[in-house]
Amino acid sequence: MPKIGLGTWALPNNSFVDIIKEAYKLGYTKFDTAWKYNNELLLGEALDILGCDRRELFITTKLHELQLFWGGHFKRFHIRKSSVLRALRASLKRLQLDYIDLYLIHWPFPQYLSMYEDIVECYKEGLIKSVGVCSFTERQIDEIYEKTKVMPAVNQFEISPYNTRKELIKACNDRNITIEAYSQFGGRMVASSTLMNDSTLVQIAILHKKSVAQVILRWLLQQNICIIPRSKDTLRQQENIDVFDFVLSQDDMEQIDSLNKEYYVWGKPGDVD
Repeated sequence: MPKIGLGTWALPNNSFVDIIKEAYKLGYTKFDTAWKYNNELLLGEALDILGCDRRELFITTKLHELQLFWGGHFKRFHIRKSSVLRALRASLKRLQLDYIDLYLIHWPFPQYLSMYEDIVECYKEGLIKSVGVCSFTERQIDEIYEKTKVMPAVNQFEISPYNTRKELIKACNDRNITIEAYSQFGGRMVASSTLMNDSTLVQIAILHKKSVAQVILRWLLQQNICIIPRSKDTLRQQENIDVFDFVLSQDDMEQIDSLNKEYYVWGKPGDVD
């Protein structure tokens, strides 16, 4: 899996295809989408236009509990292998692909164990190259492994200088699970502008003649964490991928770690019983 990819959440529909084309020209080959983003179809159109070798690309999409709902009332969920398989095949059709490189459970929903078991079956059938999860805790990871004997290849969860997640990072590293960060710039939170103007980050950025965004991404990469920054702007996309020509010192890393506030943009998943 490439270390850097493009997140596609909330990219504008009217320019989505052009955004993907420009990102590919810059060197992006990993694209992260989800059923919930409602843009799998647009990403499929863009990939078709690119006309590149499928083996060049790494495509991630995600399974949401609402894809598995059937019956009368919203609260009546029934998780069945055929339902997960249908959801996966529908994503494949929209994306115009024969397989998904990485298929994630979008959140630790109450039905996560059944969902994971069924995704593992799809993996065994060859429709998925890698199985993963989003925002799972250490306990939840151990539970799905105990049930299926298949460790998730990836745990994608929120990490930023204001939410460093050191304990979960260690737990994933101990289990040889690749970590992928989202909301690395603070996402939709009002404090994102505060993060980008944080005096510690600004001083480190000035020292290295880089932007604060580049410093944050470099901080993640030096922890061996994969990243999927989202941007519709070509110049920002170029900036986000141009992070391999400098190195943060140990002091830089420790200063950024010290900014931790345990600030969650999307809410703390916690343990779901």
